[in-house]
Amino acid sequence: MSEFLGPIHYLMYEKIKFQDRLTACLLDQDHLALLDKNLAPVPLDDLADILDQDNIHGFLSAKIDQVESRLAYAILHGKDIYQKAYALGQTLAPDQLDGPQEVFQAINPLLLDAMPCDQALLASLDSQGRLQLNSQLDCHEKYAASPLTIDPKDSLDKSCQGDHDHHDHESFHIQEGPSLDLQDEEGSPYYLLRESLLKGFLEKSGHKVQRIGKNFIIS
Repeated sequence: MSEFLGPIHYLMYEKIKFQDRLTACLLDQDHLALLDKNLAPVPLDDLADILDQDNIHGFLSAKIDQVESRLAYAILHGKDIYQKAYALGQTLAPDQLDGPQEVFQAINPLLLDAMPCDQALLASLDSQGRLQLNSQLDCHEKYAASPLTIDPKDSLDKSCQGDHDHHDHESFHIQEGPSLDLQDEEGSPYYLLRESLLKGFLEKSGHKVQRIGKNFIIS
């Protein structure tokens, strides 16, 4: 990530804030209040007003730890979480999305998979022209295994060695990639939750979501 604040950082923070929005929608008021007391939500202020300009990558990495831990807690303690995620997706659903490029640009702000330079999620097209979301790195499992025990401060000194500018990143676009192995596998609660969110979000536009373990095909 670049040392200069740019559009890519704002998009990352929108992803981070949305994950906290999802968390809040999964919990009742008592559990949310308890969570907020133990690990506060991320600020909703303008990024430029809260960011450590000298440590953009570390700042955003720590915020990812924060919201991932909070969501792991919500998945563990929330009730009817898949129905609630679906309903949240419905409230945001666009009426029309033409083609995989528009679909991916619409859902990308809803998907948080580590930092862009981690290349955790690869969007590509299969041989039938369907959008694939290929989880190349499960960056969520460590939070699910032990919610609220990961200290976000430990990520403040993380840095990215890649040479990326601050305007865009290839992981925010459809790239070339192999077709997914269509052999189904059991998904963790995190990916079941993502499936519900995406199905609700894409309901009005008529696109179908197929989950294959930790991966997705959208047609």
